[in-house]
Amino acid sequence: MENKYGLNWRVWGNDDKKSSSEKTTPKILEGIGTGWSSPKPKNSQVECEEPVEQQVSEKQYTVRLKNAKFVPDENTDFNKTCKVIVEIDSQEQPKGKVTFSLWSIYNDNKTDLHHETQEYAQNGVVESKLELYYDEKYYEDSYFNGKKDVTVDYFFKVNAKNAREIESEPLTMPRCAGKTCKMVFQDGNGNNLQGVNVTMGDGTVYTSNGQGEIEVVAPDGAETVSVEKIEMPV
Repeated sequence: MENKYGLNWRVWGNDDKKSSSEKTTPKILEGIGTGWSSPKPKNSQVECEEPVEQQVSEKQYTVRLKNAKFVPDENTDFNKTCKVIVEIDSQEQPKGKVTFSLWSIYNDNKTDLHHETQEYAQNGVVESKLELYYDEKYYEDSYFNGKKDVTVDYFFKVNAKNAREIESEPLTMPRCAGKTCKMVFQDGNGNNLQGVNVTMGDGTVYTSNGQGEIEVVAPDGAETVSVEKIEMPV
């Protein structure tokens, strides 16, 4: 069909013998793609199968640790050893040695001091000694930056085979001086007695000086000290 400009609309339009809504498919393409379904999105819920619950067994701890703590005495100080202890709260005892690892806390920063000791358990208790190495930042502030009133906390981690790791109670350093108990020994004439040996309740032995005096630092929080034995000089 030509218009007055001589253009053939059939080149650009549809066949005037076919309906505009009718679609034709060349025979060579017939049957191609039949029986196939369009792919579903990877995240489609229809595509996903029901999740299979996986039971992840939590590690079974057969050894229980408790009450890890420092046991300081009157000699406890920086760069000196301090007794440490932990209890075994289970029927099964640790297999192999128990490890104590020293840490510090200063200005809310925890620092691994890379100092460890190892000991075997005996009668449900493990005892060892840790040397209280300086925390570097505390040392700088205390000795070089003029901060004389600062303190640093120590704690240790305890590890044993088949046991969950635990942390000890903190130990604050430097330790505040405890109450002091002074003993004075004199003879009947009021003369000071030197060389008097006094055995305390914890087994510590003190000897009186030239003024006949012995000074004992009471344990933290204690109001009294226990005396086991007094031996006068011969």
